[in-house]
Amino acid sequence: MTKSEQQHMIMDLQAHAARMNRTELETFEMLRKRDKDDEDLDALAIRALEQLHAKFLPSRTRKDVEDLWNKFSSKPRRPDEE
Repeated sequence: MTKSEQQHMIMDLQAHAARMNRTELETFEMLRKRDKDDEDLDALAIRALEQLHAKFLPSRTRKDVEDLWNKFSSKPRRPDEE
């Protein structure tokens, strides 16, 4: 993982810090401080960062987004129209 990827993941997670439980928040703060001090993360810290990122920022495929858009943009049917 490059330094820029690491910083990008930490910036993404900052917006979700309020949703984290105590242990997740402690882990995130430790990672953020290490990033601020320009320390390289070891394999264990990188794995923890990737797990937090996957939990709070799940990747969405184009199909998922299109299905959600179609769900909300479709006109609701009334029971008497069937």
